[in-house]
Amino acid sequence: HKAGQTIIILFWKGLAVGQHIPPTCSVRLCPVRLRRDFEKQFITAAQNLFGSGWVYWVYDKKACAFDIISYSNAGCPLTNYEYTPLLCVDVWEHAYYIDYENKRPEYLSKYFDVVDWHWAERHWKRATGQAYYEMKFW
Repeated sequence: HKAGQTIIILFWKGLAVGQHIPPTCSVRLCPVRLRRDFEKQFITAAQNLFGSGWVYWVYDKKACAFDIISYSNAGCPLTNYEYTPLLCVDVWEHAYYIDYENKRPEYLSKYFDVVDWHWAERHWKRATGQAYYEMKFW
């Protein structure tokens, strides 16, 4: 149950109306020329996840690289010390059914309209030892 609660917190903290424009320094995080490809890969991973689960954009500290990973049900990258989750999307049907019925692709197409890139950037900076503004979960 704790994993589920943590995942939900990560999901909601990664969303913010009006924060969908990446900050200037996030060019290192997700360059503009790559952002569209990244968004497409992220959404494709979420569409291809069979059943319920989560898709994460993580920073792999060991590989010094970004990755998109999918977990069924309540799977969580926090069990792997090398991964720092930057963003996640909920692909459990209850997350979108009221607004989108069973149209997962339509739900996912709206996800990046409300992504808080500043949240993702702070997590990336923390993972790479850079200075960042402290985030509070509560």
